Amino acid sequence: MISKKLLLIIFIFSLWLVPGLVQAQEDFALEFDGIDDYVLLPQINAGEEFTLEAWFYPTSLAAPWFTLFKDDWKGSNLGSIYLNPIGEQVDLSWWWQEKSMLVLYNLNLDTWYYFALVADGEEVTMHAITDRQSWQVSTSTTPNFNNELKIGETDEGSFFRGQIDQVKIYQRALTPEEIQEHFEQNYQNESGLLAEWNFDEGNGEIVYDKTENEYNGVVLGGTAYVVHPEEKEYLVEVIAEENVVTNEGFVKSLIKKFLLWFRNLF
Repeated sequence: MISKKLLLIIFIFSLWLVPGLVQAQEDFALEFDGIDDYVLLPQINAGEEFTLEAWFYPTSLAAPWFTLFKDDWKGSNLGSIYLNPIGEQVDLSWWWQEKSMLVLYNLNLDTWYYFALVADGEEVTMHAITDRQSWQVSTSTTPNFNNELKIGETDEGSFFRGQIDQVKIYQRALTPEEIQEHFEQNYQNESGLLAEWNFDEGNGEIVYDKTENEYNGVVLGGTAYVVHPEEKEYLVEVIAEENVVTNEGFVKSLIKKFLLWFRNLF
């Protein structure tokens, strides 16, 4: 039988070990410099019913436009999702086959935004959400998601400056209710998930698809990995505080349970 003295030694050791284990599970995003950074993804065939969602955090808007995602916008594919400075304001738009759909007006810098582009085979709807507001715009069109995809750059030399995270592609149209749940970091139904990149590798030139489809991407131009800013963590905690467990809270809870168990030994 393990002695109480040995148990106490194990507990003291755990106080040193557990915080290190928790800290090691850091949540990263990709940071783009606006000069030559982007990620090249392989050809992905999602068809005419799909959802592309991601988080983005713009930090500068000094160029004519900034591309978040782009494929062959002149064909029948996804098109281009970009930020477009107009005067003193910046808009989030989707461009496809010479058509443009304005989604979000007057974005703020240094703010996390969630967006989802949803195609159901008959129309496309763009959702954008912050911690204070949500926007939704639809248009009748039928793009076909079947091409290589770039994150952060177009062929015309437009590069995004800021951070991008949690990119996911579904081979189905998410419902408005699911869109809100995903903004709250609540994923109840992951059916149809085709690809997912959370960039938690923390380093390296490959970003790995977390699904079994292995749509791994290549990091180009020196794109950097950064730990999630506190702003995004705070935003999610405000929306779904009951689902968020911080590192500090986890350790305190573990210590409390161990002390109660150890006290009952006497």
